[in-house]
Amino acid sequence: MASVLDPDRGVTYRWDTDLADWVQIPVQIDERVVMDFGDQPNFNRSAGVTGTICGDNDPIGVTTLPPADADTWVDATIDDNDEIVFFARDAGPQAPSGTPPPAGTVGGVGRELALFYPDGSRPGCVYVFCGTAGSDPLAGVDHTIYNSVLAAGNYKDDYPRANGPNPESSTVVTNNYTMTFRDR
Repeated sequence: MASVLDPDRGVTYRWDTDLADWVQIPVQIDERVVMDFGDQPNFNRSAGVTGTICGDNDPIGVTTLPPADADTWVDATIDDNDEIVFFARDAGPQAPSGTPPPAGTVGGVGRELALFYPDGSRPGCVYVFCGTAGSDPLAGVDHTIYNSVLAAGNYKDDYPRANGPNPESSTVVTNNYTMTFRDR
């Protein structure tokens, strides 16, 4: 989908043969982008720059493939090294040839993702589209809730990048567990 999809507008659907229509399913799109670690900042309060992990100007030639997020120093659009995550159980049959895209999506921007079992059989398909402004990638379902709460304040403005501690009270909540993070 090379750089054609804003992650905040990515939506997924399955075809429902009983309804003869699209049914939206929840999706999480994890942007990833190759980034240089960059020099460790000399001071906790030095201004950061988007483009390296540490938010510093000087690349050091050591890279990684971290999640990208507009609220951090790493930012990108969806391309070939990103992750599109959904539940396989939400897949449906292949949509009939020539089926128009779902309402609320940008026509012509969509991809079929065929799922396969290890034995080669195909249990179903999921379709990724670019939703219109205000689309809900989670389709009204939130299986995982992540609440980032940094004691220092705003990540870009207040997070001590040179050295910690970086106390926080962030949580991840699912139907099966809750986990709290106390420090990065």
